[in-house]
Amino acid sequence: VTILLLFLSPRVGGLIGRVGARLLMASGATIVAVAFVLLTLMGQSPPYWMQLLPAVIVLGLGMCLFITPLTATVMGAVPPTLVGAASGINNAVSRVAGLLAIAILGVVVVAGFQSALTSNLNSVPIGSQARASLIANADRLADDPMPPGLSATQTVDVQSAVDSAYLVGYRWAMVSCALLCAISALV
Repeated sequence: VTILLLFLSPRVGGLIGRVGARLLMASGATIVAVAFVLLTLMGQSPPYWMQLLPAVIVLGLGMCLFITPLTATVMGAVPPTLVGAASGINNAVSRVAGLLAIAILGVVVVAGFQSALTSNLNSVPIGSQARASLIANADRLADDPMPPGLSATQTVDVQSAVDSAYLVGYRWAMVSCALLCAISALV
């Protein structure tokens, strides 16, 4: 992503005057939404070259189309004497937004994980005490400790339920990001 931003930002900057920042930002947000959809479609062990790398490249392209005109618009909206302050405010807002996104997406992942784990455990033949222990520790996500006394088969089944639930939580987060990007493209 960083390499794409480094090489493509000057070219995108040149497009701002020709097509306008609004079109570039809307296109970038749409492409980022597509990237999040691609990330949503991945399984537990996606092949790097066939799934992960292409999704990250699409994400980088979309971010480049979005970030460059956004920054240019912010910097162009202030008098030259306030460009330093505008840059600092832009960076501070970006950092705070990143922190909020991480916190909110963490809640989304945990909610998706807990919901899926509860559902997944209904089909695993374990005792009610083991099920209750797993659900009580669900906020630990994939680090949910295995209850003692499970057979080898039950342990494999429970681990599969935990892994599957973690993937559901991840997908909830990716879908949330895709929807937010799609909405921002429309605004």
